[in-house]
Amino acid sequence: KQKEKIAANAKAYREKIMHVRWEAEGLRDVLMKENWNHVILFSEAYEGLAEELHLSVTYLMDLDEERQISSGEVAEVMEAVAKQERVFILAEDPYGKSLGDMVHKQTQTPVVYIDTLTRGAYDKQRYLHGMKENLRKIKEAFDEAN
Repeated sequence: KQKEKIAANAKAYREKIMHVRWEAEGLRDVLMKENWNHVILFSEAYEGLAEELHLSVTYLMDLDEERQISSGEVAEVMEAVAKQERVFILAEDPYGKSLGDMVHKQTQTPVVYIDTLTRGAYDKQRYLHGMKENLRKIKEAFDEAN
């Protein structure tokens, strides 16, 4: 009976995951249609999302609470922004907020602050709700940009 219950739970959860993937596919199509296919990441936790959205990672800076940013790294981020016509930044608040806000102010590059889904409460719905919220924030940012 446990085996049947586990299989049923797995099937139900897999269906929920597929709904999130369909939402991601819809967002990916919108981004590709508008030629937003380059991204700068301020956390390696976003690499899977970038891959799911078929985004080319132009620059990766893994920020966290212990990370100090050098002036050379700021210059590298600004250079990565300058190299791509349509690039945006995925960052986590609070760790990427000051740098993200500065880059946006200087270049008008869209910066979207989303959850890495690597911290906080770990209940069974955490990934599903967190990813849906992340996708919503990205979509909202590009609805405003366009």
